[in-house]
Amino acid sequence: MNMLLNKVVEQKRFLFYSLGNTGLYYDFFF
Repeated sequence: MNMLLNKVVEQKRFLFYSLGNTGLYYDFFF
């Protein structure tokens, strides 16, 4: 379960990093 969640988080982080709004979304998700 933890591994699956970690994978999803990494995908989201990669997506937001690509968008260039990492800081904003990072605070929103964490």
